[in-house]
Amino acid sequence: LDPDPTRLPDLRSARALALARLGRGDEAESELRAAINANPDNARTYLRGGLAHYLRGKREEALELLRQTHRVNDPGLFRYQIVAARDLERLLS
Repeated sequence: LDPDPTRLPDLRSARALALARLGRGDEAESELRAAINANPDNARTYLRGGLAHYLRGKREEALELLRQTHRVNDPGLFRYQIVAARDLERLLS
């Protein structure tokens, strides 16, 4: 498959989250780095990365990525994602 290049950061960050849920942390980290490098302004990438780090027990890293969601917006978060990010950020603080 040849995905739309503008969607690649979303696809990679979604894959990173799925890999973290499967316990494949090193692969998740690699996918997350690739997603951030592809578009460092994608708030959804930082949300998924925060969730992935949280699942892996990396609380500080998760919190930092969640804080990034407030600083970037290309694309930004949907309303339900804003709520999820805020809730997880509050849990980690």
